[in-house]
Amino acid sequence: MFVRDLVLDANSKVLAIEPRIGAFEIPNVRRLIPEVEGKGIAYIFNVLGQVGKTKNIEIMGMSEDVRGEWNSHVILLGAQSQKHFDFYRLMRNVAYRMDSENIYNTQSGAIVSREDGFGYGIILNAENPFKAGKPGVAFLLGGFGVLGTLAAVYYFKEHFRDLGKEFGRDCFGIVVRAPITAGEEAVERLRSLDVRLRSSKKRLWPFTRNRTRRATLDQQFVHKGRRQQYVV
Repeated sequence: MFVRDLVLDANSKVLAIEPRIGAFEIPNVRRLIPEVEGKGIAYIFNVLGQVGKTKNIEIMGMSEDVRGEWNSHVILLGAQSQKHFDFYRLMRNVAYRMDSENIYNTQSGAIVSREDGFGYGIILNAENPFKAGKPGVAFLLGGFGVLGTLAAVYYFKEHFRDLGKEFGRDCFGIVVRAPITAGEEAVERLRSLDVRLRSSKKRLWPFTRNRTRRATLDQQFVHKGRRQQYVV
């Protein structure tokens, strides 16, 4: 999972505020992540926990990604750093892209119209051709400002099962928005802007609980008066 991190220079002070104590300096802190990234990580871990995916998860600050790592399944938070621009350019079946001004449909080039008073975000599911072996899964959840990104991640947390049922193996892009007056919990999906891109590869929706039974289960039942044992 890639997140935007912040690196402070040597002369910067980090202050903590506790209501009963006041403000005081926290020493020896040189790297931070924004609040939006922290909430986004929590939402995504909520999804991963629900489907039992708890191993081999790494959070990487984008400042640490010196080689441009893609050899894995990836989730990117945010939408407008160089890592995100590389996502739009390098991943396959990318439905939308963003810059600092607009959201663009990558198939038609059309610009998504936006209304004042809302934070807009996108959720992208694409193919990652750089993962060794089979193509990997690539997700991007981001938007304009704090609200746009949180709207995208919150919608994903609440509706990831529905998205899996709707799109299955295919790649997709959806646009969401949340009102400034209500926050990300009031997010809505602009279904008329849904984009579905048929995948040429056999891809499974990754956010599904693994139902394979690893332990042997002995089932006994009576058949024609004889007890038989089956291993499943």
